[in-house]
Amino acid sequence: MTRKNFITIAAALRLSKPALGDRKRPNSAAIEQGARMQWEHDCTSLADVLALSNPLFDRSRFLDACGYYKVPR
Repeated sequence: MTRKNFITIAAALRLSKPALGDRKRPNSAAIEQGARMQWEHDCTSLADVLALSNPLFDRSRFLDACGYYKVPR
C-alpha cells in the first residue's frame, strides 16, 4: 500500500471517531466508553496490519492522523 492509501484510511477513521454523547441519557457514559474503546482497538489493529504491508509505515504518525490519543480513564 502507498502513503496515499494510508492517508485515506486515517481520514476515514478520524471521521468515525465517536463524539462525546449526551450525558443526560441513561447509560450514555458506558455506551460512549464502549464505542471509544472499540474505535481505539480498530485504529491500533489497522495500524498493526498496515505496518506489515509496508516497511516504511510509521505507526505513530498514522495513529496521530486518525486522531488517536490515549485519554486517562
